[in-house]
Amino acid sequence: ALPSQRSLARYGARGSCLRPRGVVAAGVVAAATLLAASVALTQRSRSSQRDALSALLGLEDADEEGELRIGYLLNQQTEMCLDLFKVPQSDIRRAVMTKCALDQFLGSQLWMVDERKGIVQNLLDKDQCLYAPIFRLYGIVSAQRCKPFSTGQIWGLSSDKALVTLQTSSAASTSTKWCALPKVGLLPHDGQELVMEHCEAPLLPEKQSKWTFVDVRNAGVYGGRGLGRPEQAVEAELKRREAAEAETDAARRLLTLKDAVYATESRTLLNGTFWWTVMDLFKTSSPSFSKWQELLSLWKSLSTAGAKPEALGSGFLANFLSNMGFAGMNFVYGSTGTDLDIWSTYQLFLTKFTHLPLACDKQPGLKRPSCTWKTPAYSESVGVQSLAKSVADQPIAEKLLSNVSLDGLFTGEKVPSWEDSHGQDTALEMAAAGLAAARAAGIEPATAAAGALNRSGRFAFDLEGLLAMLSAGYGWFSMQDVQYA
Repeated sequence: ALPSQRSLARYGARGSCLRPRGVVAAGVVAAATLLAASVALTQRSRSSQRDALSALLGLEDADEEGELRIGYLLNQQTEMCLDLFKVPQSDIRRAVMTKCALDQFLGSQLWMVDERKGIVQNLLDKDQCLYAPIFRLYGIVSAQRCKPFSTGQIWGLSSDKALVTLQTSSAASTSTKWCALPKVGLLPHDGQELVMEHCEAPLLPEKQSKWTFVDVRNAGVYGGRGLGRPEQAVEAELKRREAAEAETDAARRLLTLKDAVYATESRTLLNGTFWWTVMDLFKTSSPSFSKWQELLSLWKSLSTAGAKPEALGSGFLANFLSNMGFAGMNFVYGSTGTDLDIWSTYQLFLTKFTHLPLACDKQPGLKRPSCTWKTPAYSESVGVQSLAKSVADQPIAEKLLSNVSLDGLFTGEKVPSWEDSHGQDTALEMAAAGLAAARAAGIEPATAAAGALNRSGRFAFDLEGLLAMLSAGYGWFSMQDVQYA
């Protein structure tokens, strides 16, 4: 975006909620169409969700490759899912039961069951594992920073579908088995506590201690059915996922929902180094972001790691960059915004981008100037010029104008004086800095993007997979929401 085009770019970003992106993974281009379809589907009857949930209760645990499984823990008695709740204004986490949201593929209800380490770890709040602080009847089960093989954190799913722990790390030292289950005697409700109970308790309701592990593939089926999608479409999508996942990773270019979700696990991409580097890059996003060379180095590593890592990793990086672009381009005088706290790990403070208050005054007579859109200066002229003229003095003008005619497209000669443009200027300056850094490193972004499209992975017409990838690391709204439009 050039200085003389700011006004046009600004209105476009506000009106359509554009998410500025750099190098994006293959398949993202189709997301806008798929997103529109998913938004429309959310209006369908909730009875479809109920039927889909009931069908999951009879599932047998699916065979997963390796010892790490990612999915949802659905209690058969309450028909609710294990969740992680952060106590406000503290670092305390609690394991609670909440209404299942199996169509939210990157939410706090996703857990990793790691049989090798003997832990049940939250996928997004990566430091938090299921934990029993005390072994006694009806003792509260909570969550704590993960310490593999430590007392209270040794959990797993038994063959009879119980969520079981042992009192010590040595199975030979005790014969007492404890099960985690929703508190007995209460009607199911959001926030219901998880408590300890003897697994062999004679009066324990049969289903109270039974859990269904809903893997990511079955969650995708639930998501489609719950949104009221035609059964043929859901079944066809499942067959595509199964066919894609049947290929070996080395040869596979078709991606699925499972790939998108598993790639958010900290050890998956680039032998576990990807998410550590991402945390260093985006732990606190601000207009002073200057780690372009580190970002480009990470992207180069993805580009040589294979089709799947390149597609997913590039998409995640684009999401984090989009948080900063959106913060600058979409909030003006009178807007009410919010700070971002993504996965309790990545923060963005909006006022640093806009220099405006987060919450604006509601009473007209008491509004601060920064909370009121300025009155246009009706006598002011901003001028009109063709895009061809506006780019004529730019270094790329000759190359750009040799391939396309911009004489029939027009923009303003200057930004209207009454518009606040601090956020937009900030976003455009960041984009210019990124472009300069890429070229200094010998990378032409448009050429790099074209090359990535030819070699990286693509989603196998997997709606849920696309939505999961577009959501990972992006904090302003979910892919099934309409906000800030």
